Amino acid sequence: MTLRGRLGALAMIVALLLAASVVLLLASRTAGCAVAAPRPSLAPVLRALGDFDQSYDVTDVATLDDAAARAAGALHTDLIGATPQDAVAVAAAQPGAPDAVVVPLRSPAPSSNGEAPLVGLVVFLRDCQGGAYFDTVEDDAALQPALLQFPSVTSEQAALRLGSTALRLAYTTSPLRPEWVTAAPPARSLPAR
Repeated sequence: MTLRGRLGALAMIVALLLAASVVLLLASRTAGCAVAAPRPSLAPVLRALGDFDQSYDVTDVATLDDAAARAAGALHTDLIGATPQDAVAVAAAQPGAPDAVVVPLRSPAPSSNGEAPLVGLVVFLRDCQGGAYFDTVEDDAALQPALLQFPSVTSEQAALRLGSTALRLAYTTSPLRPEWVTAAPPARSLPAR
């Protein structure tokens, strides 16, 4: 076989492999999902710890809580020992933006009124398959007045103020600043924090 023939055969093989790759990518996408898997931009300390560039299963509460506590303690030493609380789902208000899961962290020491304040919030962004990717940690240890719950406005309080029980927690710019939004007309909202 001549050099020209070999190059032609090689070009044909490369074209077939490329076509097969495109077909596999199209077949593996999730129908109706326009949210790309969020890829974290990790601080060197989190890269050193490892596993923060992967997705977490939000139904595996122990693993998600462990990841939240380790990330918070690594990025903010005053959050070491904080106890993860129940994760809060926050929907994205804009199409194409990822939904989020926020894990509140409670102080191990109670305050003067007896209730331990929240000292931090850890955000995970979700992809179409429900995987949660680490996004950020907010250090609220020095916040005054102290944060006692997330979101600060409960769904019951929001229902009274908005006159509707059909509510969802959603964010526009940051999952750390969500709003309670009515699910039925007329559309109204109330800052949840």
